[in-house]
Amino acid sequence: MSKFSPGVVQADETLARFVFSPLHVGNNGVMKPSVFSHVATKGCSIQRDTLATTDELIAFVTEFLTKGQRQAWYGVLISSCRSTRAIKLREITERVVCVFDTAEAKYPAHAEICQTHHIKEADGPELRKELFAAFGNGVAVKPANYRAGIVWNGLSSALRRPSAS
Repeated sequence: MSKFSPGVVQADETLARFVFSPLHVGNNGVMKPSVFSHVATKGCSIQRDTLATTDELIAFVTEFLTKGQRQAWYGVLISSCRSTRAIKLREITERVVCVFDTAEAKYPAHAEICQTHHIKEADGPELRKELFAAFGNGVAVKPANYRAGIVWNGLSSALRRPSAS
């Protein structure tokens, strides 16, 4: 765990995957399957929604949107840590994903979802499909509705532009 960690990610925590357009959303407004692609490589960035402060999330979204990638905040996919860790694939009886604390100084509620060594390359599409299902089947909470709009309203007006949705 990171020295900035609030502790091990607990099963009863809520996890949030922030979705940005066009990175995670196609021109047709449909979420891309790649929204969970990093689970196989460097880890899929999530926020420990149960622990993240509003100020931390405003800073996170602001930093992402100001990296010069002309992104728009599309929404947030939500899952419980318990459901995420419970994902199973066909005949694999061992855990297929892990949720790790990867706290950073600026973002102490940051975590990652990583696939385990039990996953083979051919299992990647199925794993992404199961992650998609665990995180609400791609139904994102819109920014204006997430946390009753407090994070959205905390962004500068220049960053509150609509996404491709």
